[in-house]
Amino acid sequence: MYVLDQPAFYNAVAAGVTDLGPLALLADLKRIERHLGRQIRTQNGPREIDLDLLAYDGLVLRSGSRLIVPHARIAERRFVLQPWADLDPAFEIPDLGPVGALLAQTNDPAECVKEVADAILSI
Repeated sequence: MYVLDQPAFYNAVAAGVTDLGPLALLADLKRIERHLGRQIRTQNGPREIDLDLLAYDGLVLRSGSRLIVPHARIAERRFVLQPWADLDPAFEIPDLGPVGALLAQTNDPAECVKEVADAILSI
């Protein structure tokens, strides 16, 4: 999205439970990105890995530009909504509604997302 001249990429959504608060969780995600070789280049351009905190239970948080929960652009990104709906279409994103309903309303074309069967991510 936004930068169209880039290779296709894999996207996944994971859900979990943590004792970390949202800012500490974000710090750990960014630490993992650096460990895996993430380099800062063009905003929204190709990258080695991009880990985002999409939602944190029912929390709504606006911590300047550092962290916005739920993620500010979820509703326009089929490549996020499709795997999330596969995982839990009924998940209620605060101020937006269920993931499945958001997916049905997105303007992003369905053909931009292709399912990959048996994908394995190893860190």
